[in-house]
Amino acid sequence: SINGAELKDTEVFFDKVMPILMEQKNIVFFLDEISNTSLAIQSMLLTLLNVDDNLKSEYTTSDGQKFVIDHTEFTFLCAASSFANVHPDLIDRLRKFTVDSYKEDELAMILQKKLPDMTFEPEALQKLSESLRNNARKAIQRSLDLKVLGVKHFTMKHFNQIKHTLSIYPYGLTRTE
Repeated sequence: SINGAELKDTEVFFDKVMPILMEQKNIVFFLDEISNTSLAIQSMLLTLLNVDDNLKSEYTTSDGQKFVIDHTEFTFLCAASSFANVHPDLIDRLRKFTVDSYKEDELAMILQKKLPDMTFEPEALQKLSESLRNNARKAIQRSLDLKVLGVKHFTMKHFNQIKHTLSIYPYGLTRTE
């Protein structure tokens, strides 16, 4: 598993990833946040994922090093929260699965699990969940914010307090958005 932001250029890819793909069998390669990769990386992936009739692909680096990849030996997975920065031709080569966003009641459950010593006024929990904009990461971050409050029972008064302190606007927007 590698984060797309770590792949600054194709040289990093060939230093970090290719040895694994070339040496190991039956591997799953997971590239998280493919939308954070450079155009050079995406262009290289276009070539690597262009499979021939024998389920193989070839890539030659700028220094002449040739790699032959057997696609029967690995599975390539990638994830992105948005495909806006992913080359359209690369998207065409991938099988796309869309995962539904978290619902407000699921986010409320995340908050409650992360804060087992805190109870919630129903309206305050609902408003808090609505402010998370279907984002589980924000639910975890917000639970850390709530721990700082040190309250045992979270009410609308507390919600309004953190809404002001954290600059949470309608629809969960922040000042910078």
